[in-house]
Amino acid sequence: TKDGRQAWTYCFRNCRVKAFPGASRKATAELVWIDAPTALSVMLSKNDLDMFSAIGRQDLVVNGNLQDAFWFSEIAG
Repeated sequence: TKDGRQAWTYCFRNCRVKAFPGASRKATAELVWIDAPTALSVMLSKNDLDMFSAIGRQDLVVNGNLQDAFWFSEIAG
């Protein structure tokens, strides 16, 4: 989250996913959400445009590789 209070790192390797609490300096992409409820709502939405709307409202800031960020959001939801 934007305030840094909540962060998770997801590592994808050899068709496996591992999740770790906290942020990683090695991340190829970061999705920085305004808060956890907004992140959950948008990530679980079936409307692909909700992610773009969140960026437009500045509820979401994407740092790093935009393609990786959108790929992750598709598989996470």
